Formats: sequence, C-alpha cells, structure tokens
Amino acid sequence: MKKIILAVVIFLTTVSLAGAADSPCISSGLQTSSGTIQNTTKGGTLCGVQALTNGTNTATCTVYDNDSAASGNVVGVGITIGAAYSGGSALPTVFYKGLFLSISGTGATCIVYYKNQGM
Repeated sequence: MKKIILAVVIFLTTVSLAGAADSPCISSGLQTSSGTIQNTTKGGTLCGVQALTNGTNTATCTVYDNDSAASGNVVGVGITIGAAYSGGSALPTVFYKGLFLSISGTGATCIVYYKNQGM
C-alpha cells in the first residue's frame, strides 16, 4: 500500500509541474471503463495519464484526440506491469477534438489529467 501511495504522490507532483503555472489540470477521477473524458470544440492540453492495476494484471490506458471513439491520434498512453500497481506519463500534449480513454487489462483503472483551452 505504501508503494501505491508513494507512486501516486510522485505522479501527481509531476502532473502538477507539467501543467502551466497559471492553472491546474483537471482530474477525470478514477475511470473503470473506456469512454469520453472531455468533449470540446476548443481543444486543450492533456497533462498526463495514470494507469492503475489490481496488482496482478497489466493495465494499459490509451488516450485519443477524439470525443467519441478509440480512433485518431494517440495523445497519451499509460502502461503498468501487474505487480507495479501504478504508472503513466506526464508529458503535456495538445488535443483538438476531445479526449477518449480506452482501458485494457483485467482490473485496470485510469485517471486522466487535462486542461481545457483558455483555462
């Protein structure tokens, strides 16, 4: 449990530094299934994606620049090997159409961090 908490704290610190100093990133909250995270015509910035496992199976969280389907440009991927519990990426990436999250892996969950354009 200590490893999970430490990994989350380190990741959240990285995400907060990756976002612009003028506004924080928004969290999608814990996502347990694939679906639309953000539907916008103004675009924004993907701040990061975190993949969480059940401690046994690998989790993959793929974020697309699309408001309704797992297709188009991939703007972020978080992969965690089963025993690692948590992993992801925190490279700010611009999106234009919205954010769609595709989750794969038994017991996989994801958190997506983003900013809308003009925030």
